[in-house]
Amino acid sequence: MLAGGYSLESLAADAAAREIAPRHVSGQQERLENIVNRAIYG
Repeated sequence: MLAGGYSLESLAADAAAREIAPRHVSGQQERLENIVNRAIYG
């Protein structure tokens, strides 16, 4: 996408065609990731 080979629309169409449906990760995992990111990046 950054190199100009894809557009957001083409990526969305590809995801729909492949029936890609990502699942949410647990809230606990997200909370822990936020704690780690704050420790690393301030």
